[in-house]
Amino acid sequence: MLGAGAGMYFSIGIVLIYGFSVFIVPITEDTGWDRTVVATVVAPIAVVNGLMSPVVGALTDRFGPRRVLAVSSMSMAIGLIGVGIASQNLTTFIVAVAVASLMGAAQTGVPYTYVVVGWFSARRGLALGVMLSFVGLGIATLPPFLALLISEWGWRFAFMAAGLISMAVTLPSRFSPFVIHPCFSDPTAQGARATLFAGRWRRQASG
Repeated sequence: MLGAGAGMYFSIGIVLIYGFSVFIVPITEDTGWDRTVVATVVAPIAVVNGLMSPVVGALTDRFGPRRVLAVSSMSMAIGLIGVGIASQNLTTFIVAVAVASLMGAAQTGVPYTYVVVGWFSARRGLALGVMLSFVGLGIATLPPFLALLISEWGWRFAFMAAGLISMAVTLPSRFSPFVIHPCFSDPTAQGARATLFAGRWRRQASG
């Protein structure tokens, strides 16, 4: 649950949507690019993430959350590092941000919710609430942290550091045996679990 919360803390939406606001002024002051254009670059990311959610859900069903989150953790890091390295002009900056948003599209609530729902039957609502509380924590604390990195080492370094830190925090948990419940990886186990739940329901209804 805490691993899923850490993943939500470093989700692509928090890093690139909520965190992007602290990059706008430093980027425009450093490069001379139009501030309006820079500020609007991030706007389509929310749309892209929304449109990608069904795809992420289908991939999670097909390959399981462990594989999806492991790949997306690394690809999101590569995308953010690419923003810091490849942004030599405004065009490459826009392309790099768009690519980063696509590469981090699976770092959203879809696979993390899948994991939490798979592990918790009792107090599932509480578990989801704890996981989602990290979203608010990330919105409140990650932008100031990024601003600190920018003030000390510049906006390009901050993008690269965000990618590396997010991968360092989120990737280890993907290889934990607790990331995926066996009932979601084995169809036979799925059936056994469904039979178990049905039996419990019948006992409760008759008792």
